[in-house]
Amino acid sequence: MVAALAGQGPPPAKWWQSAEVKAQLRLTDDQVRRIDEIYGSSLPERTRLVKEAERLSSQLEALLACADCTEEAVLELSERAAAAQALRSRARIVMLYRMYRVLTPGQRRQLDQMASPHRGPDPPGRRKSPKTADR
Repeated sequence: MVAALAGQGPPPAKWWQSAEVKAQLRLTDDQVRRIDEIYGSSLPERTRLVKEAERLSSQLEALLACADCTEEAVLELSERAAAAQALRSRARIVMLYRMYRVLTPGQRRQLDQMASPHRGPDPPGRRKSPKTADR
């Protein structure tokens, strides 16, 4: 699930609060509460990282449109923008990992199956992770 949700496209907002997901996974009230706490406690930092990544991306777009900017300036800002995006992605993955750990192994498998339609097919030559290879 973490891999599926960390990939392309956002997962449904607060998926753990969906009546359908709660019923299919048989989430307990405590699990929903704990996942909600993980989401809420990470939100301020994730919001800050999103804004920073967007700010640097906008600056880079403006710099690329500048006729007299130096390659060195473009390289420096592109590295900063890429680092900001990586931090944003990392924060999201850590949040999803923590949510995933709240679930039982059976709930994780079920959630992985539910998330499968949200992913595209694996690219040719991509190896299965050890977690999914034994299914």
